[in-house]
Amino acid sequence: MVRSFSQATGSTARNWQEIGEEPSTRAASPKTECGLNNMPKVTQQLSPKHSHDREQLDDDSDDSVALGGYRCEVVLIFAAAGFKTLSTELQKPDFSHKRSNCKPIPATLQLCHGIEYQNMRLPNLLGHETMKEVLEQAGAWIPLVMKQCHPDTKKFLCSLFAPVCLDDLDETIQPCRSLCAQVKGRCAPVMSAFGFPWPDMLQCDRFPQDNDLCIPLASSDHLLPATEEAPKVCEACKNKNEDDNDIMETLCKNDFALKIKVKEITYINRDTKITLETKSKTIYKLNGVSERDLKKSVLWLKDSLQCTCEELNDINAPYLVMGQKQGGELVITSVKRWQKGQREFKRISRSIRKLQC
Repeated sequence: MVRSFSQATGSTARNWQEIGEEPSTRAASPKTECGLNNMPKVTQQLSPKHSHDREQLDDDSDDSVALGGYRCEVVLIFAAAGFKTLSTELQKPDFSHKRSNCKPIPATLQLCHGIEYQNMRLPNLLGHETMKEVLEQAGAWIPLVMKQCHPDTKKFLCSLFAPVCLDDLDETIQPCRSLCAQVKGRCAPVMSAFGFPWPDMLQCDRFPQDNDLCIPLASSDHLLPATEEAPKVCEACKNKNEDDNDIMETLCKNDFALKIKVKEITYINRDTKITLETKSKTIYKLNGVSERDLKKSVLWLKDSLQCTCEELNDINAPYLVMGQKQGGELVITSVKRWQKGQREFKRISRSIRKLQC
């Protein structure tokens, strides 16, 4: 499954994209009764809306059916010049002509793992009518949550992808405008650093003011759920103070050492796939790694969605990467942003030239 983010230019759009396999089937979270105790804090002044007769949706349908003539596709791919372009159709969905259903949030919906409620509403606020659509699109946004640009990023995104569903409330609860504004204020610069703007589908004027029924910003004394820990730094990305001997030892432990430039970064399941610029590659060491292996121009950072890697935030920078060949794949064990003229990298260059393992 391929997803991406593109910049709106005429009829084209700039989207988050993830390239990956379809999520594996796992046991769904235990079913629990929906109730006010299972939903996040909301502002309780409800502006009533009259519901109309709506047709029942078939949740198992594989067809990509438009919701009231509207459709949303959201996808993710980091590229050296920004983000890959993908055509996207997206408008505000109209729920007045479709009946919503409460569904248990499945364990495979990793974006909303650990959210404060158990049941979600379909269709959701992005026009996804089936759980299959939700799973295909939601995984693309996990990297933004992992960036920790705002503690309520997950709450905001899940209020759209998996809006809370209460049996005794027929209205879909949207995120409050203030929640959107706060998340946008902190996360839009992160997205902009990769070359694309805050998407139209998430423009905050779409959402209700705080005096309506909506999902609010967390209180200042509860910015992160107690059960959620800040993600750790990936082992390969840790900043280690190494002397020359340490550097030599690290080099000798690994099968390859390369100076690279990144073409694009994509996410497959829990791993990061790094595609290299083929003409911007310097080989310092190969041991059991063939030229044929390098022609694939692909490196892997394993289990990277379970940790953070600030070193890879600047996709236009050159990098020194070291790693090992594992099961036919070149797996990174160390990555350092190469800063031209920095004393450490001059020392590394000298050490590599003298390398004798």
